[in-house]
Amino acid sequence: MDILDELKMLADHIDDENNGKPDALSLLLIRTIGEIRKLRADLAKVTWQRNEAQAGLAAMTKSRDAAMRIVTAKDQQMSVLRTQQDQWSEARNTLESERAANARITADLAASQAECERLLLEGWKHEQKPSAAGVAMPEHVEQLAITRYRPVPNGMFGYKVVAGDGARSVFEGTKSECTLIARKLTEAFLDGAHAAIDAALVGEVKP
Repeated sequence: MDILDELKMLADHIDDENNGKPDALSLLLIRTIGEIRKLRADLAKVTWQRNEAQAGLAAMTKSRDAAMRIVTAKDQQMSVLRTQQDQWSEARNTLESERAANARITADLAASQAECERLLLEGWKHEQKPSAAGVAMPEHVEQLAITRYRPVPNGMFGYKVVAGDGARSVFEGTKSECTLIARKLTEAFLDGAHAAIDAALVGEVKP
């Protein structure tokens, strides 16, 4: 039995002993019962409000966690995009460097061939005129080709290929890459020299 019911029964018993007339004690018990009921109602209301606040807080926490997951995913996407952008920029810079190096190599080859032809025209008069068969490369042209392109150190770790007196750089890379490029350029230089000699000989042997 609830305590309030017991207090109500006690108040009724006191009234019965007084021939149904309430006295001060029974009135005090009735007021106390009313105050307890009011306190219980207030407590129930506060408890309900607390439960609602806890439910709202749980919902807010859930929403916050979901938002944080979205923000984290967006940050990861932005990080991937920044990495890709850096890679694209590096690839573009590498491509531009390679294009510039190719342009320098092409220009140097053209200049080398022109210089080779000039040397042939100037030096050919001082050498014995060869026949159309078994043409040998003039010694000064071979020496020029050997010393024209050289791989040299470039900074602490890199290398570069220089042309002529070394003032002009035509390629930059690793030591093995520069050695290969220097050899290819020397071969191209000699090929141009051979082509110029062949052209000169064809002009010489024509009737």
